[in-house]
Amino acid sequence: MIINDSTSGTPQDTVNEAVDAAKSDLHRITVMWIFTGVAVGFFIIGRWIAGTIVIGSLLLRLQTVGLNAALGVALATVMGAYITFVMALGVFIVNTFSLVVWRARYGRLETSDTDYSNAKRQWSMSLALWCVMAVVIVFPVTLLVVLAYTR
Repeated sequence: MIINDSTSGTPQDTVNEAVDAAKSDLHRITVMWIFTGVAVGFFIIGRWIAGTIVIGSLLLRLQTVGLNAALGVALATVMGAYITFVMALGVFIVNTFSLVVWRARYGRLETSDTDYSNAKRQWSMSLALWCVMAVVIVFPVTLLVVLAYTR
């Protein structure tokens, strides 16, 4: 790809843009993993606390207080899990377009700049992490859709 149009500036400016864009892609992928981890953590903690409260209330015969507390905790943590999962899904969708745009815009630059080589490696790492996350995100969404239409 020859870089001589008036909007891109010098070839070094384009390489710098590519490096910055690759770094931001990797950062967004990391944020997506964090959101997904928080969602899973909320879900597990909520289920564990709710189960502990239900068992404790049954043993202590405080069923109404225990069950109401369990429902409140379960609802709060599961809602937190869904909200963070939706945020991770949003970042996933943004990353889908961002990775494609980076490849189309900067993928064919011809330069010997080591920063650009590192940026291409970061893009490849981002793509690999995105592919793993595609499986992680698509599985629960598919499961929820199947469960919603089979009941």
